[in-house]
Formats: sequence, C-alpha cells, structure tokens
Amino acid sequence: MTLPTTQTVARPQAAGYGAAIGDLLVRLAVSPQAPLIVQTAQLQPARFETESTPEEVLQAFGDVYSLSSAVGGEGLIDRFRRGGVASDATRFWDSKGVDVSPTDDGQPDEIRLLKTTEEIDTLTGAGRMAHAGTTVWVTNGTQLRKTTDITASSPSWTDDNPHAGETPATTVEDVATLGDVPYVALGNNKIHRYVSASWAQWSDVEAVRIWEARDRIIASDGASLYEADSGSSSDLLYTLPDGNEWTDCTPAGDVILASATNGYVYSFAPDDTGALTVIAQTLFKDEVPRALTARSNVVWIMASQGDELRLWQGRTVQGVITDLQLLKEWFECACGVLTATRDRVIAGVKESDGGYLWRVELETGGLSRAEKIGTDRVIDLAVVDGVTIATSFEEGVYRETGTFVEDGYIMSPLADFYRADEKSWVTAWADVLINSGERVELYYTTDRDAMFDVDSVSWVRVRSYTFSESGREVGLPDTVSRSLALMAKLYRSDSNTSPRVRSVSSRSYPGAGDVIVQLPVDVGDQIERFGKRRLRTNGWGQQVAEALRSREGQAVLCRVYRTGDVVRGLVESVATPTRAITPRGTVTQVAIVTVRGRRVPEIAPAFTLSGWGGFAWGAKSWGGGEP
Repeated sequence: MTLPTTQTVARPQAAGYGAAIGDLLVRLAVSPQAPLIVQTAQLQPARFETESTPEEVLQAFGDVYSLSSAVGGEGLIDRFRRGGVASDATRFWDSKGVDVSPTDDGQPDEIRLLKTTEEIDTLTGAGRMAHAGTTVWVTNGTQLRKTTDITASSPSWTDDNPHAGETPATTVEDVATLGDVPYVALGNNKIHRYVSASWAQWSDVEAVRIWEARDRIIASDGASLYEADSGSSSDLLYTLPDGNEWTDCTPAGDVILASATNGYVYSFAPDDTGALTVIAQTLFKDEVPRALTARSNVVWIMASQGDELRLWQGRTVQGVITDLQLLKEWFECACGVLTATRDRVIAGVKESDGGYLWRVELETGGLSRAEKIGTDRVIDLAVVDGVTIATSFEEGVYRETGTFVEDGYIMSPLADFYRADEKSWVTAWADVLINSGERVELYYTTDRDAMFDVDSVSWVRVRSYTFSESGREVGLPDTVSRSLALMAKLYRSDSNTSPRVRSVSSRSYPGAGDVIVQLPVDVGDQIERFGKRRLRTNGWGQQVAEALRSREGQAVLCRVYRTGDVVRGLVESVATPTRAITPRGTVTQVAIVTVRGRRVPEIAPAFTLSGWGGFAWGAKSWGGGEP
C-alpha cells in the first residue's frame, strides 16, 4: 500500500487530508479531546540569574538591560552578555560633562555633572609647569610665573626672573622641582636653580627639557639625555640618532623610562656604582611616544602616528614594557600630556572644540572624558592638593572650580543580549535623584550611527524627569530592533546643584520565536470520506504511524491546510496512538504529532514538467495513492 504524498495527490484538502508533514499527507481527527493547536512557543527559556546588576534581576517577563554604574569607563558600543566579562556591566559608550568616577566606600555609584574650570592666569606663552606643595611655577616666554597660593580663591601671581643676570635672556623651556627647589632649562644658558633666595646657574647642560625622577634631575639638550649635576659633572646617559629628540621621562617601578621621537622608550637603572645605564628599550612601531607616566610598574604612554594620538597601558618587566593595551584613540590630535595621582591617571588632549582632560581610574581601569581646558591643546598639567591645574596653549592657567557645568550626557552601549533576533523594546526608565531646578532627560535610539552624534534626530526622548523617581517604566512606541541604546542628559539648577542618575534601564521582549504545531493525526485503519462510504484497510493505520515515527527528529516543511500555516522546522515528537472518537462518531486511533519551527511565507505553486502544485500526471485519480 502506497502512502499518499504531495507528489501523488494534486488537491490534498479536497481529498480529505488535513496536513502535510514533509511530503507525507495525513488525515486529522480533531476533537475536543484532541484539538489542532498552532501556537507560538514560549518566547524565552527559563531564566538563570546571570544578570550583571541588581536592576536586571526582576520578577517579570522579558530581558532587562540596566546601566547602574559607569565606573568601568567608556568605549563599549555593543553590550553583550558574555560570561566572565564582569567589567562590561559598568562600561558605557560615550560621555561629556559628567563624572563617572567611583564614589566613596559604602555609597552607591552615581552619575553626576562635572565641575567647570576657570582661567586663573592669562598667559599667551603658558607652557610647562611644576609645583612644590601649593607653590606652582609656569614657564611664560623668558619669564617664570609663580604663585604660592594656588588653592586660594584668587591666586596672586608674580614674574620670577631665573636668568641670574645672563644676557640675552633666553626662553624658559621647562621647569621641574627636586624637593622644594625649582630648576629651569634655559637652552644655551644652561640649567639654573633657585637656592638661598636667588637664582644661579647650576649645570652646564644646555637643556631644553628637564624632569625629576627618583631624586635625580634628568635633562635633555635635544638628542642627548643626561643625569644633570652641578657644573660639568653631568653624566651622559644616551644620545639619539641625528634628527631625534627626547620627549618625556618618568620613574616606573625600579627603572626610569625616557621616550624619544625615534619610536623607542628606553629603560634606565642604576648599576653597582649608582650610575644610570640603559637596560632595555621598547619600540612603538610607526609611532612617536609623546608622554609617559606610571604608578609602580604600570605605565601609560601617549604615542602619535600622523594626526592620530593613542593612549597605551602596559607594565614594565625588567625594563621592557609588556602587555600593552590600547585604551583610547583620538583623531586630528598629535600631542598630549600625562600625569598620575594616587587614584587616577589624567591625560590632556585637544579635541575638536578645545582641550580636554581624560581620566583613567586606577580602582576600576575605567576611562572617561573629564574637564574642559580652554580652546586649544593642553601643554602641561598637575594635581595640587587634590585640584587639577593645567596650562592651555597661548591661553593661560586653568583650575577646577566648585561650579557644576550646565549640562552633560552619558550614552549606554547598544544592548542586544548577544542575540541576533529583532526584539520588541517596550519600556525604558531611569532611577534619578533630583532637587528643585534640576532636570534629567532620558533618550533612546536603535540607530548605530546616532551613537556618534549626540544631536542626531534618531535620539527619541522618553521622558523629562524634574523630580526624584525610581523604576517607573515608560512605554516606547512600536520599537522593534536588534539593539537599543539609552542616553541620559543631565542639567544643573540655577543654584548650582547637580542631579544624580543611579541607573537607566530598558526592557525588551524577544522577537517572533518558534511555532509549535500539534496535529492529532488519524492512524486508524478506517478512513472516513465525506460524501463517500467508509473504507477500511487492515494495517493502514500502523503503516501511517510507522511513517510518522520515521520522520521524528527530521527537518520538515509542515503545512496545515485548515489554518493556512506553513512551518519549517522538525518533527519534535510522535506520541503513542490512543483511542479517540472522530467527528462522525467512529472510534479510531490518534497520534499527536508535534512540529516545532518557524512560520514561513506560503510558497507559490511552480510549474514543472510533472504538473502544477504537486499534481502528478499519471496518478490513478485526484486522490491517487489512497486506499
């Protein structure tokens, strides 16, 4: 007996067949006890608590993304749920004007506005800077500017003449301090220092750069590097090839690092006599190391390549810089400066609208944009009594104030839960603490390009918060996308207070998932045909049941003629036949066949040499193949 198939029966539904499982045509015995079911499968599997923040662990359906701490730093544009990458939970894409640094122990992390900076001395020749306690020296052409009260509300400045009567007065190239004694590099007029209440020449090195490192004065005349000493007693440490010069110097663990324009960072260490010697060198291929700073043996390097500037982090092992990681890259910017404090590294760079300071938090490794410094590049910077001081090219000296910036923003990464399906994003909300006059606006986008433009029209405002609120979800209008990003804009009050954002969150439902089709297939020996007499063939039902079982676990295209559903998937199970009553009252055997898959568009019939829509020329009849 030949089983009916889509190749042998041209009009299956007219012949009494209710479904096709692959090419096998089957009759259905639908009844209240054995209904035909076509339904969407459970949209997501049972959840395991693998979320990264408490805001994501909710007794509710759907997937929740929440940025409740931003101490991990910027640069994460796609937020995937990857095991073992816990830092991704506290990272974001971009920010400006907001402080994301860690809060004090025991306090929740909060996103708040940064403080503004103010110009505390206008200098057209502002350059290098050094300090001892609260006394700060700044190079300014042929003069050295000095203030002894840098933390005062209005520091007073005086011009200091470090030339000791030498003529002509040359440019003050650089300044450094050893203890509380300042040293200046005067080029052809050598190195001068201030002792016994007066300036005097100290070393014969015609220095253009000068640094303090490990209680030593290190100086460069351009190509040569010295450990400077009084008179002619300086020790030559290394001379670069012609056309190159030294760019920076810093202590790092047991060594002193010095960078040069030939692409190398050299490591110096004392030998048995205490004299510094080169013990290693690290090449930054096709780059020029511009600035260095370190904490213990962890080192940060600013290196340029054309008009691109990169911030690297590594560590020194026997003088060699290893484990280099690229933290940030700036474009149209070829110079930068670095300094390190007890809890962070600060970098000064020039961006399109002015100079900015960036922070690397040592506690978390997070990188973020911080204060704005003038409208041009940052020449030098220092941290004095916890206050950041910086010099801006041809502008002057800047210092952090107690006033919040007017506004700022932070962008979350695009969250997609590491799934490629189109999701229905239904709500978004923020946990905010707001005082009178403050404001927080919450936006979302599904456009990746909008992540690079805070003013893009693709950012849609969810809500403007003018009072404290936590966790109340706001609906999103018909938002279907693989991923979604949030942005919070913070606005200070007229009375100089900043709103605080503890978290921003969004909820999504998975996109259209699997469809489960449960077919009550008639596997009895008696076949009922409307308008015709009953037909009984012994063994027929067993043959159909065996054909179904042979398809268990196989990929099939299932058509349900009654509902018009077409599902591509696999036969998940074929249940053991049970007794059932057909609609006409006949006792028969029914096997529940379960098919799991995805709905697909109805496939239009195609003309073939053997006919149309599965009709086979030469079949015994329109119902050919059935007994």
